[in-house]
Amino acid sequence: MPSLNETYYILQDREDERREFSSTRSHSHYPRPESLWYSVSNSTRNANRNRYSNVLAYDRTAVTVDLGGGDGKRAYLNANVVCDGRGDWWVASQAPLPNTLHAFFLAILTRSASQHPLVAPLIPPSASSSIPCTAILVQLTGFEENGLSKADPYLPYSIPGEPRTYSSSDSPLTLDLHPLIREPMKDHSSIRTEVDLSSSAGDVMRVIHYHFEGWPDFGVPKGDDVKALERLVREVVGVRAANGGLACEVWVHCSAGVGRTGTFLSLLSLLPRPFKPISDPHPSPLGPIPDELAKDPVAQTIDQIREYRGMMVQGPEQMRFIYEVSADMCISPLRQT
Repeated sequence: MPSLNETYYILQDREDERREFSSTRSHSHYPRPESLWYSVSNSTRNANRNRYSNVLAYDRTAVTVDLGGGDGKRAYLNANVVCDGRGDWWVASQAPLPNTLHAFFLAILTRSASQHPLVAPLIPPSASSSIPCTAILVQLTGFEENGLSKADPYLPYSIPGEPRTYSSSDSPLTLDLHPLIREPMKDHSSIRTEVDLSSSAGDVMRVIHYHFEGWPDFGVPKGDDVKALERLVREVVGVRAANGGLACEVWVHCSAGVGRTGTFLSLLSLLPRPFKPISDPHPSPLGPIPDELAKDPVAQTIDQIREYRGMMVQGPEQMRFIYEVSADMCISPLRQT
């Protein structure tokens, strides 16, 4: 089996191919099928709605939201549905910008991600027939790190307190976030906040928000924060199971929505279970993962989620962290260096 560094560069070569196919040059005139598969043209057109100019959302897996005006107009979000090929799915997003907060919460309220054609077949009819009234939102970044802005506050943070209201000139719907509960979870290095998200049309969704505070940008948790993250992973899985299972949307964001977010989603995918090999009905145009990694569930998982959002899991350190934490959670063998 290849070493961790060898595995990283094998997967990085495949990611470099994806980025080349998604570049504007690749699909400007006579696009190859791969270029359409990894197209980011909608992201490019909506540059002012991207937090980072080099972190774009694949068109094929992007979450868009009906603005509720009756004309079918939809808003772009820098967010993608992510399917792990084992039957599970989530939404990976950038930290929403002030000019996308209305669309972000409208997408959660209207369960736009669940209606994505790549996701809808994964939700059992028994689950989708009873529409969940709860969504889970996980924040893995601080608002400012090393003097740089990483995220914009978007919840009402005082309990009791006034709701936060979001509106948009593009939508007739006004959204309110009513604060309910805000409590520290010291064993999870997190703060848990519950809000009722409602619209002027009368729709209501309970949003359970976890803010994990122990994860530096481009790095990994250290010390007690490692166990805290493991507890948070299990918490999210348990709360989702209690609120409709796969029909309950789980949105995860860091700042860019790729490094920390990709690492967290990898751990969610690799939780102990009767192990299922990856079997995606929409296989990669790059072909299967190389044979030397075919029996490595961590490498398979990282490569799989990168098919849905580019740049997921940043650098060898985050990859090593997935191997180490998955070993600690009895998910898969610890990688030897």
